[in-house]
Amino acid sequence: MNETQRRFLRCLRDAAPDGLRRSLIPKGCADLVQSLVVCGAVEFRRAKGGRGVVLCVTSKDAFNRFITARFPKGLDVDVRAIPDRATAVVTLADAKAIRQGVGEGIFIRSANPDIEIRSLDDGTSIPVSELTIKAGGIGIHLSPDRTWTFVGNIAVVENADAFWCYEIVLPDVDLAILGSGNMSSRLLQWLASPAMAQCRITHWGDYDPVGVCEYVRLVDACPARVETYTPATVDELLPKFGKRKLVIDQAKYLDRLRRRAFDPHVGRMIDLFDKYRRGLEQEVLLYRGDVTFE
Repeated sequence: MNETQRRFLRCLRDAAPDGLRRSLIPKGCADLVQSLVVCGAVEFRRAKGGRGVVLCVTSKDAFNRFITARFPKGLDVDVRAIPDRATAVVTLADAKAIRQGVGEGIFIRSANPDIEIRSLDDGTSIPVSELTIKAGGIGIHLSPDRTWTFVGNIAVVENADAFWCYEIVLPDVDLAILGSGNMSSRLLQWLASPAMAQCRITHWGDYDPVGVCEYVRLVDACPARVETYTPATVDELLPKFGKRKLVIDQAKYLDRLRRRAFDPHVGRMIDLFDKYRRGLEQEVLLYRGDVTFE
């Protein structure tokens, strides 16, 4: 059960005896309301004065049993104070009630020689180049207990295929990081931290509204240190190999981008999306057949 549902249940509890207006019930709580009705905890009634409909708790015992069965510690737990997902299960019966777990693993790799990443906690240096040759790349653990630092040119690559052979397109990048679609808040926090402040960052993602929104998130987290990889040939490749579904299904992201059209990259991509109504997946730039990319 998510925080929206918990907030709704608190509001319903605190609205007794007058009830909670039906218009204030979140759309995502319809099934929850139905369960409460079936177990006899609540019912819909006319509001006092006959204007509108309210949801009322009709049996405090049934309502409390419903809550206890789902929230062992009650509704008033401060989610921000829950330290880890194990505690979230015990407290709220929901491991994902908190946004971040105790840590996160990310993949990194380097095709350049002698690239290392260092831990500020114990001075350990990890030979990324060597391990990339041996294993294709490595995973590192981002957590409050360990701080990794690096100096150089890095790239955040949105998708796995592009990440595993990023050097075809970005040979001058020292360290590539797999963004795994939407970058996590922990990854953004790390890139924005003092430990990574000496890095120049290239964002290479899909040329669709979501991909451009990810670029904007990175710019907001690391101002003045981020650029994008968007060659001029994207203008020609997008109408030829682009997919309409990427723009149609991402309309809300395109609307969000229009507020950032002052950014040259964002403005350019909005013009292309509006003109062709297509988005382009980044993997097209890996193709080495008869398509000209320069």
